[in-house]
Amino acid sequence: MQPLVSEWKMGEVLFRIYRIKNLLDDRWNDLGLKNLLLSARRSYSVFGRRALLDGYDSKSAIYIAQALYPRDEEWLSIRLVPGEGTPLGTGELEKFSYQGHSIAYYVKKNLFGGDPNFWRYIFSSSRMCGIHPKSSTRHRFTAYCYALINLHFIEDYLLKSDGRCVTGVIINRFVDHALTVEIDGQK
Repeated sequence: MQPLVSEWKMGEVLFRIYRIKNLLDDRWNDLGLKNLLLSARRSYSVFGRRALLDGYDSKSAIYIAQALYPRDEEWLSIRLVPGEGTPLGTGELEKFSYQGHSIAYYVKKNLFGGDPNFWRYIFSSSRMCGIHPKSSTRHRFTAYCYALINLHFIEDYLLKSDGRCVTGVIINRFVDHALTVEIDGQK
């Protein structure tokens, strides 16, 4: 399978979106892109030190986006984790708790009426990481790469599934500084 899934152009910036791994398939589509992903994950330190790969990768769809612009480039990767499969869950809803219960407990109870098969409706977007441009320690096109990867999550998987919720844990300062775009004074 060809890992390049789309190209987009915005002014002088070329965006390339690659599918490194398919959902519910433990094979990697391209070993060079897998190695690039591992390099990007080495930069993932917001939540502390983590293994470069974990059990959720084997069932996840994993994409990486390249923003290529004059004299530089940057990369952003995200994975889409289905709640179904092994390991069961997405890793986020089980990790956080409130009043002695995991968030998964509340999601199951309040959003899905206690349905024991609620995991089939849940996906998470996680392990966002990147490789910054050589000319700067700041990414310039994170929001665009994020949007394009999520477009492919929706087109490639979510529209064809029973998925009803996509969860994600993103710190506010990252939303404010990396995922927010201002155009003509509008955020």
